[in-house]
Amino acid sequence: MSALRLVAQVEYGEFSGYDNLYVRYALSFGHDWTVLHGLETGLSQMARRSGSGGEAVWNFPIDVALKSTCAFGWPRLALSVYAVDALGRDAVVGYASVLVPPTPGPHAQWVYTYAPKASSILQRVRGWIAGAYPEFFDPKLVARSEGREVTRVQRRGRVRVSLTVMTR
Repeated sequence: MSALRLVAQVEYGEFSGYDNLYVRYALSFGHDWTVLHGLETGLSQMARRSGSGGEAVWNFPIDVALKSTCAFGWPRLALSVYAVDALGRDAVVGYASVLVPPTPGPHAQWVYTYAPKASSILQRVRGWIAGAYPEFFDPKLVARSEGREVTRVQRRGRVRVSLTVMTR
């Protein structure tokens, strides 16, 4: 049996053209994994971009302990970044997925986000008018390989994530 403790922080994101941003996280893992402590999903506070650099600072802590009988389905952290538009609607800005490092110790990395693209010009115009942009039904889809091969996406920004992994 293996045990894993993840202490992570979604530090900040760089997204030009977006403000009032917040992050949702969801852990995705195999069937043998069980959460012992902490939350499998979470939601950060809303942050405004600061200065000319355009960084939205969350400093969003994540603390989860998991156990498993095998390493198959090693955990991934699925991130969804949302913005609130001028009419108060939540709109997805980008999705990203981070593999929890299999080696113990501190790790820091940039995670590039992407968002689904409308498949036609008509759908793009309709989404712009209605404020209903394409988004994934299941935010954990970005952490899995099946079902994504035909999805058209565009890069949106990046998020700085620090992870500290402890194994036993």
